[in-house]
Amino acid sequence: MKEDLAEVLTRELDLLLRLRDASLKEQEYLRQDHLEGIEEMVVVKEQLIKEISVLEGERQRLHHELAAAAGISPEAGLRELLEAGVGSREMAALGEKMRSVVAELREINETNSLLIGQSLAYARKMLGLLTPYLEQRPPVLDKSV
Repeated sequence: MKEDLAEVLTRELDLLLRLRDASLKEQEYLRQDHLEGIEEMVVVKEQLIKEISVLEGERQRLHHELAAAAGISPEAGLRELLEAGVGSREMAALGEKMRSVVAELREINETNSLLIGQSLAYARKMLGLLTPYLEQRPPVLDKSV
């Protein structure tokens, strides 16, 4: 069971790293206003998040089983599992790396949100500038060419 949890943690870390990379690529596309790239990264990120969600459920199940076997709280962390003799240093290291990647993801997503907000503000500004002109529509714009 301990090996199963280490394997799930390894797979989940791999997915988190791929999600981080996709988020960084999305950030690059946001900076370039590359709509197709942004859309592609959204699809990639959605798929990765689904896969992470499935693995997270499996991780929690295995974690609770190990905690129960050790007679400790199911809410105990990987360090507590290690101290109780049912965890491993590898699992604790994987948990630390996962926390680090999740923190990176939060920062990247915050930056991406700011970039999206800037793009939206710019689009609203342009729309505000064009609206008076479009409301007055000169007749030439109504004719087919």
